[in-house]
Amino acid sequence: VYTESQEGYLNRIDKVTGELKGIQPAAPTNAKAYRWNWDTPFLFSPHDPATIYLGGNFLFKSTDRGHSWKVISPDLTTGVDRDSLELMGVKLKDVKLARNDGVQDYGSLFTIAESRRKAGLIYTGSDDGQLNVTRDGGATWSNLTARIPGAPKWAYVSRVEPSKLDDGTVYATFDAHRTGDYGTYVYLSPDYGASWKSIAGNLPRGEVARTITEDLKNPEVLYLGTETGLWVTLDRGRTWTRVRANLPTVPLYEITLHPRDNAMLLATHGRGVWVLDELSPFQEAVKAQAAEAWLHPMPPVYQRARSGLKYYGSQGDMQFFGDNPRFGAVMTYSLKTRADSARITIVDAAGNPVRELKGSPMKDGLAAGLNTVVWDQRIEPIPAPKGAPPPTGGFFFGGGGDSTGTPGPLVLPGEFRVTLVVNGKPAATAPLTIRGDPDLKITDQDRQRRFELLKEGQRLQARLAEAGNAVRTANQQLNQMKTALSDSTAVPAPIRAVYDSLVKDLAPLRKKFFIREEDEPFDFSEFRKVITFKLGNLLGSVGGATLPPTETDLAQWAELRTEVPQTIDEVNGYLARLKPFYLRLAEEGIYPPLPKPVEKP
Repeated sequence: VYTESQEGYLNRIDKVTGELKGIQPAAPTNAKAYRWNWDTPFLFSPHDPATIYLGGNFLFKSTDRGHSWKVISPDLTTGVDRDSLELMGVKLKDVKLARNDGVQDYGSLFTIAESRRKAGLIYTGSDDGQLNVTRDGGATWSNLTARIPGAPKWAYVSRVEPSKLDDGTVYATFDAHRTGDYGTYVYLSPDYGASWKSIAGNLPRGEVARTITEDLKNPEVLYLGTETGLWVTLDRGRTWTRVRANLPTVPLYEITLHPRDNAMLLATHGRGVWVLDELSPFQEAVKAQAAEAWLHPMPPVYQRARSGLKYYGSQGDMQFFGDNPRFGAVMTYSLKTRADSARITIVDAAGNPVRELKGSPMKDGLAAGLNTVVWDQRIEPIPAPKGAPPPTGGFFFGGGGDSTGTPGPLVLPGEFRVTLVVNGKPAATAPLTIRGDPDLKITDQDRQRRFELLKEGQRLQARLAEAGNAVRTANQQLNQMKTALSDSTAVPAPIRAVYDSLVKDLAPLRKKFFIREEDEPFDFSEFRKVITFKLGNLLGSVGGATLPPTETDLAQWAELRTEVPQTIDEVNGYLARLKPFYLRLAEEGIYPPLPKPVEKP
């Protein structure tokens, strides 16, 4: 890891041994000292991780991680004597209060960039407005400053950025606010800096430009960080739009785009780091705006294992972790106009249905413009049993990410196809790849075995949910009859005997499904015997882990394979006794009680 404090104090740290070594180059004893900016720029070469660049008033290069350095440029600044300059009509040599305000040197590099496409194509920008380029690794240099129309004198070159997609294209921004100039200076060159044009477009004056970068895939899309926030252009600088969302109004000093994840990382002057997880809505915005509906490409999704470590929260108030990205596959789509209905269907590589997202997960996804929905990577859940009590343990009746009820198991890694259906008609489709967590030590065979067990468990849960609903309904009905049958003189003894027998025989079934009366005390030892708890707890153990099922898991599974069908047989046998009893009550007119005839007046 390389770290730097002000004025070029660069350190290299070995994270394994903890060794720290200062690696800032120093001028020879008889030479003038090098000048360093407070925010000295340093850079890893995109072509060699052992090669780093460091900018003073010269550009320094090391090919051995800072063990040795070579000067590869002339002085890339004006070299002006700062005391000869004026600020607000006062010579700087005459300033007595906060002289130079802690900035030790003037005339130093502030930005360095090497082309990702061509090794040795390097641009530099200084705090006194000088922009230089070398196309041969520092053997020869060209000063580009005079070629930039309207570039402010003595301004910081706040950023120089070679294109990621074209060899000759380069962007530059200038910050002149220290001279009282709050203009917005953003430029593009298509020919290695030989000519430049302003791409400030419709940016309002006062949006002091701090940094700029080009999109990873679409050269028309540029991202600009200013003193107040983030801006994006979809047409290479003709028009700009402020990006707000939940990003505060704050100076943005760095925009880094992650090529693997297609993500944006922002560094703010408030020492904040913000991440935008997916850039495709910007990259395809023009196409999306032209279509009635557009499903944006989805990057490969990993089934990341969640850490079981819980001790982080007890390490004091200085311990901080950012939020994890949402688990699952984030699907982003654009609608030209508000939709009446929308849903997402997902099928596997063979075309078999896997999941449908509709209703509640889609209720906020009908607006014109960008919408997102998250698939939790699970197959269809089991709906929560009607009238079921709140979750009391295990996995049963637990929330299923984007659905209520019992979540299905995670799908196996593979290829899927996602379709956006708008107002009942398929509107767009796109592929989706789900990959297993590469850090997990689990074979495909074990993963498949675990998935099949969880699917079997889900089927068992579905049948138990139906059985539990039936027992709950029977219990409610028998309780409602209690008042009607309370008058023993009006109820034949045989009917009363059958009723009492049904109530008695329902008690063990109620226990199996944890159906309690309001005045019944809670008994955890009894709760552990509840069949839905036992199955749910086992599914939680197998489904909540990323390892193969243990021998204990498999033994419990074998027991439940027998116990669940037996329980369903018991429920069905009990339900078979209810129908003739209900018919007899109706024939006797006891329940439901018949209205009495109305006498004539």
